[in-house]
Amino acid sequence: MKSPSLLVRVILLIIISMVCETLLEAKPIEESTISDTVYTERLVDSLLDAASAIMVEQPIEALKLIEAVEKIAHEANVKSLIADVLHTKSIYHWNRGNYQLALENDRQTLRLFQALNDSSGVAYTLNSLGVTLMELELNHEALKNLLQSELMMVALNDSSGLQMVLLNIGAVFEKMDDYETAMSSYERALELAISLKMPSEMADVYNNMAEIKLAKGMQDEAYELYSQAYQLYKQQGNLDGIATVTLNLGDFYLQTGKLTVAENLLQEARELFSAIQDHHGTCESDLLLGKLYRRSERFEESERILLQVLKQAKTKQYLATYTEAQRQLAQLFYAQENFSKAYERFLAYDFARDSLHKITRTREFDNLRLAYQAEEKDRQLEALRSEREKEQIILLQKDRLRNALIAIAVILFAFSVFGVMMYTRLNNFNRKLEEHQEVLETKNRQIEEQAKQLEEANKRLLNEKKLAEISAQAKAELISELSHEVRTPLNALIGITHILRNEITAEEHRNYLNALYNAAQNLLMFTNNTLDFSKLEAGKLVLQSAPFSPRELVRRVLSPFEMNNTNPDLQLRHEVSDEVPDRLVGDETRFAQILINLVSNAVKYTEKGYVHLRISCVEKNPGCTRLMIRVLDTGMGIPESLQSKVFGRYDRLGNEGEKWTDGSGLGLTITKKLVEWMNGTISFSSIEKEGTIFTVELPFSIATRDTETTTNKNTHLSKLSGCRVLLAEDNEVNIMFTRKLLEQLGMSVTVAKDGVQAEEAIEKQSFDLILMDLQMPRKDGIEATRTILSKNPQSRIIALTANANSSIREELLLEGFCDVIQKPFDPKTLGSYLAGHLPH
Repeated sequence: MKSPSLLVRVILLIIISMVCETLLEAKPIEESTISDTVYTERLVDSLLDAASAIMVEQPIEALKLIEAVEKIAHEANVKSLIADVLHTKSIYHWNRGNYQLALENDRQTLRLFQALNDSSGVAYTLNSLGVTLMELELNHEALKNLLQSELMMVALNDSSGLQMVLLNIGAVFEKMDDYETAMSSYERALELAISLKMPSEMADVYNNMAEIKLAKGMQDEAYELYSQAYQLYKQQGNLDGIATVTLNLGDFYLQTGKLTVAENLLQEARELFSAIQDHHGTCESDLLLGKLYRRSERFEESERILLQVLKQAKTKQYLATYTEAQRQLAQLFYAQENFSKAYERFLAYDFARDSLHKITRTREFDNLRLAYQAEEKDRQLEALRSEREKEQIILLQKDRLRNALIAIAVILFAFSVFGVMMYTRLNNFNRKLEEHQEVLETKNRQIEEQAKQLEEANKRLLNEKKLAEISAQAKAELISELSHEVRTPLNALIGITHILRNEITAEEHRNYLNALYNAAQNLLMFTNNTLDFSKLEAGKLVLQSAPFSPRELVRRVLSPFEMNNTNPDLQLRHEVSDEVPDRLVGDETRFAQILINLVSNAVKYTEKGYVHLRISCVEKNPGCTRLMIRVLDTGMGIPESLQSKVFGRYDRLGNEGEKWTDGSGLGLTITKKLVEWMNGTISFSSIEKEGTIFTVELPFSIATRDTETTTNKNTHLSKLSGCRVLLAEDNEVNIMFTRKLLEQLGMSVTVAKDGVQAEEAIEKQSFDLILMDLQMPRKDGIEATRTILSKNPQSRIIALTANANSSIREELLLEGFCDVIQKPFDPKTLGSYLAGHLPH
C-alpha cells in the first residue's frame, strides 16, 4: 500500500495535534454514553496507528505524536494504554537504530504487562526484547527471552505469534553461526506460515533460509529460495519485500566480487525503495553502492553517494547507517591516500559508534582506568619496597663494618699490652681463626640452603601425596556413582524389554525387541569395561563360572553391530566351527566383553570390506577345551611404528591426517588384561592399509547334563507359585517391571516405597522373601533390615543394589542380608535364583 502524500500527512498531524490539545483541556461530559476509559482507549489506539503510519517517513513528527499520546495515557492512569505507548516508542527507537532506548522501553512494557497479568502482552513483549537484544549482539540473553515467548505462545495457542517467534529464534541462531538449529527453527516457522496461509511470512522465511544457504556456499539452493520469496512478495504486491530480496542479492554479489551484477541489483533495489518512499531502504542501497564504487576505484562517485547517505541518515536519525557511512568514507579516503580526511572521518565514525554504545564503552573505560590505577599503585609499592630493602642492606653493611672495626681495635689494644714479642704469634693465630670462621660460615650457609631445599621437597611430596589421595578418593567416588547411575536405568531397560518380548507375539516387533534387549546387554558390558578397569588394575576382579552357549553368545554379541551397520561397503561375518561344544562352562560376561571389544575395534577402523569373527578349537580333551578366537578385518591396518602402543592405556591409533575414531582408548587394554586373567593369550598381526588379525586363545570346561539342570530348574520354579514377597523399592519404573516379573512367576507381591513402609508391612503379615533396595527415602534399606531382623530374625532378606563395589557383598552379608542381587539383573534367571532361597 502506498503512503499518503506529504500534504495529507501534514494535515493529519495538525488535526491530531488539535484533538490532543482539546482532550487535554476539556472537562469530562457526565452524560456521555461511552465511559471515559473506553473513549480514551479508542483515541490512544487511533493516534498510535497514525504515529506508526508516518514513523518511517516523518520520524520527528511521529515521536512528538507518541509523546503527546503518552501524556494522555498517563493522565488517564490506564496501565494497559501506557504499555501500548511504550511498545510503540520501542518500535520507533528500534527503527532509528537506537537499540539501547528500545531495550529500556521494552523492559518497562514487560513490567507493566506482568503487573496486569496480561499473558499475551508479556509473550509479544518478550519477542520484542529478544529482537532488540539480538541487535545489541547479546545473543544468549536474546535467545532466553525468545524461548520464553515461544512457550507462552504455545500455551496461548497463538499460532501466528508462534510463527513470528520461531522466525526470530532462527535469526538468533543464524547470528551465532549455528546454521543447523537456525534452519530447524525456520522450517517450523515455514510450516506454520503455510498452514495459516500467510504468504508474506512465508516469503520472510524463504529470504532468511536463503541467507543461510549463501553462508554455507550453496548458491543454487539460495537462488531458488530467493526466487520463491520474490514470487510470493510479487503476488502480494509487497514492494518492500521485493526490494529487500533484491538488496540482499546485491550485497551477496558484492561480497563475492561480482561487482557488475551487484551494481545492477543494488540500483534496482534503490529504485524500488524510492518508489515506496522507504528512505531507510534507499539509504542502505546507497551505502552498499558507495562501498561498491570504492572497491571498483570509482572514488568520486563513491564520495558523492556516501556524503548523500550521511546527510540523509543524519536527517532521518538512522544512527546505525550514519555510523557505517562514516566508516566507509574513512576507508575511501584511506584508499586515495588522503590520510588527513581519512583520520577525520575515522574520528567521526568513532564518535558515532560511541553514541550507539555509550554505556558499554563507559564501563569498559572505567574498568581499564581502575585496572591501570591498580597496576600503577602496585608498581609504586614495588619500587618503594625495593628502595627500602636497599637501604636496609646498606645499614646492615655499615653495622657490620663498625662492629668489625671495634673488634679490631680491641684486639690491637690487647696485643699492644702483651708486647711486641707476642704480636707475630697472635697475628698468625687470628689469621687462621678468620680462615676457619669463613669455612664454618660457608658450611653453615650450605647446610641452611640444603635444609631449605629439603623442607621445600618435603612440602612438595606432602602436597603430591594429598593430591594423589584426593584423586584416588575422587576416582573411587566417581566409579561408585557411575555404577549406580548407569546400572539403575539399565536395570529398567533390560527388565521391561524382557517382559515385552514375552508378551508381544508379532515377529517383526519381537525382532526389534530382541535387538533392543541385546543392545542393552552390550551397553551393560561396555559400562563394565570402565568399571572393571580399576578392579583389574588392583587385581581384585572375580571370575564367575556358569554354563553358556557359545553360538548364542556370538549371535547376541553381533546382533547390535548388524542392526547398526549402515555402511553398504562393510560386511559382518561370523563362523563357529562344528567342533566347538554346544555348551561351555566359564565366565560368559567376560568372554562377551572380549568379543565385543575386538569386533567393535575392527568395525571402527574398517570402512570397506569385511569384519570376520571365527571361533574354533585349538585342542579338545574330555571335560575341557581351548578355543581360538580370531577377528579379521580389511581396515586401515596398524603402522609398524605404532604397533607397540596397541595395548597401551588411552591410546587410540590413527595415521597422521586421518580421522580419529571415537572411544575411551581402554578397549584393547581391558581385553588384554581379561584374557590374561582368564589364563589365555592374545596376539595380533597387521599390515598397513591391508588389515589386521587379532588372535585370542582361552580355556573353558565343557558343560554336561543340560537336561537334568533344566528339569531341576523347572522344579525349583514351581516352588515360587503362591509365595508372598515384599518388594521394597522407591523407583517407580523398577517397581513396575520387577513386580511384573515376580507375578509372572506366580508370586504374590506387596510393594513398600521406603524403609518405614517395609517395617509396617511386615508387622501386618509375614512374607516368604523380602527384596530390599538400599537407597530409599525416610529410611534406607540397611537401617530397615536391622530393625526387621531385630524383631523377626528368621526373615529372609535379599539386597537389591546398583553398586558395583567388589566389597559390597561382604558388607551386606555382615548386616544380615541372606544374599545380594546386583542391578541390572538377568530376568531369565531371577526365578531360579529366588527359588534357591526358599526352604525345601
